[in-house]
Amino acid sequence: MNLLNLFIINIYSYYSKRRDEGKKIIPWFQTCISIALVTAICVPLILKFAFGKWLSPYDKSESIFMTFFLSLGIIIFFTVKYFYFNKGKHIIGMDEYLKSYTINQRKKSIIISLSILILLPILLCLLIYFQAINII
Repeated sequence: MNLLNLFIINIYSYYSKRRDEGKKIIPWFQTCISIALVTAICVPLILKFAFGKWLSPYDKSESIFMTFFLSLGIIIFFTVKYFYFNKGKHIIGMDEYLKSYTINQRKKSIIISLSILILLPILLCLLIYFQAINII
């Protein structure tokens, strides 16, 4: 099982547990939305950090950014849905995940995966901030 599959299974497992606790959510949908949203946020931040000197904020309109943001989010959503959930990889991966890892290992890996989802955009924003005040 590679890291990307493990990451997606951890997110899916987290939302499956929330559904089992009585929350009215659809685990595959929440997983796809979470990954698509974080990716759509992080890609422009990475581009801004890497090419910030060449991308002047006065040259680009907000409509171009929003079109890029929404289209990237939609593409990532349907890519994850098609390659992971429509082909049944989540069932095979979940069986392998439940057999291979103990409960404590699963809890730790879920915490790490959720931390990546939450902290990655924050860390990228901090990097851009440090770049703006000339620390980096």
